[in-house]
Amino acid sequence: MDERHNRIFRKYVPKGKSIENYSAEQILWFAEDMNSLPRKSLGYDTPDDLFEAYLDTVYAA
Repeated sequence: MDERHNRIFRKYVPKGKSIENYSAEQILWFAEDMNSLPRKSLGYDTPDDLFEAYLDTVYAA
């Protein structure tokens, strides 16, 4: 994770707070929410959108 992703993650788990205080379901929700955010580095697409597009090309045949 780069610094930008750390800042996004810290929105959910503040610095100094252990990730062990969160359930697996909460962590998965954090990841889903983070992956639905548009990223400048991805041309303002979301990681979810690009992953779905990739799967469409792989399984198009």
